[in-house]
Amino acid sequence: MRAEAPDVAFVHVDLADPAGNAVVREPLGEVVVAVQAAHTTVVVTEELTSTAVVRAEGITLPGLLVSAVVHEPGAVAPDGALGRYDRDVAAYERYARLAATPEGFQDWLEQDVLPATAARRRE
Repeated sequence: MRAEAPDVAFVHVDLADPAGNAVVREPLGEVVVAVQAAHTTVVVTEELTSTAVVRAEGITLPGLLVSAVVHEPGAVAPDGALGRYDRDVAAYERYARLAATPEGFQDWLEQDVLPATAARRRE
């Protein structure tokens, strides 16, 4: 069996510069492996900053592996970002409760996901 090569890896990072050099503080998980396997990598960063700041923090992902940088603070909510915001446990509990049935999952989409998506499109 051969390894999968995803078309795109979306990777959440703490800091990035416009060239795609990025810092992942914790947890690192499979970030580096995903980036190396993918044909294209998009980093979604909590903070867009200078190359000097990224270098001082210690580059986890070099920009030569990154195709695009998106600055979107709060992008991993309701999960947390270490040192920035905590995981929203109540949101996970609500999802688990609603997603127990197909109807509940549809309600969750209509109440929690689709309105947020529409609001972002208007921004």
